[in-house]
Parts: sequence; structure tokens; C-alpha cells
Amino acid sequence: MPTKLIAIEEHFVTPAIRAAWAASAIGQEGTAVLDRGEIEARLEDLGAQRLELMDESGVQVQVLSVTTPGLHNLDPELSVTLARQTNDLLAATIAQHPTHFQGLATLPTASPA
Repeated sequence: MPTKLIAIEEHFVTPAIRAAWAASAIGQEGTAVLDRGEIEARLEDLGAQRLELMDESGVQVQVLSVTTPGLHNLDPELSVTLARQTNDLLAATIAQHPTHFQGLATLPTASPA
């Protein structure tokens, strides 16, 4: 049986999370800046380009999770909303490509509830 290459720490980000970072204190401090051209585009892509890069690299499965700093330093209510949206997107992505993607849920750790 051939060896399956599984990448277990593959990050992504959504435009909504990037916007929340930019509007927050972490964005003002510059600790959540993702204006990195190609890297930014790759982090936001959960489709064809990511699958193509996986094929080029010999990766059969990626375990996806939101990149740092996640939702940790955001407003608690906003972090709950973003976690739901992000987890729904991740679930839809996995459902669309179940043999290529798995995922780790995004938790709204800023929310005490």
C-alpha cells in the first residue's frame, strides 16, 4: 500500500477574520497583518489553487485550521459569530473535498460562554 502524505498543520483565513483583525487592537499593533500578496491569497483559497498545490507537493490530505492569532483577541460576541461562519465554511469545504481535507474547529476563546 502506498504511503499517504497528510499535512497536519495547514492554515487558512477568511476575509471576515482578516477584517476583524484589521479593526481590532491586534491589527493596530501590527501583530495580525496579512498583507503578504501570494501568501495571503493562498491562505484564503480553499479550492482549486490549494488542491493544485497539494498535487504538486504530493500531499493527499490537509488538516485545516485558522491561522494565528485566530479569534483569541477579538470581541467576544464577534468571535462567536466568526467561529460559526468559519466552522460552517470549513465543514462545507470538507464536504466538497472529503478525500483531500479534514479540519480543526475554530473556537471563540474570547467568549466566556
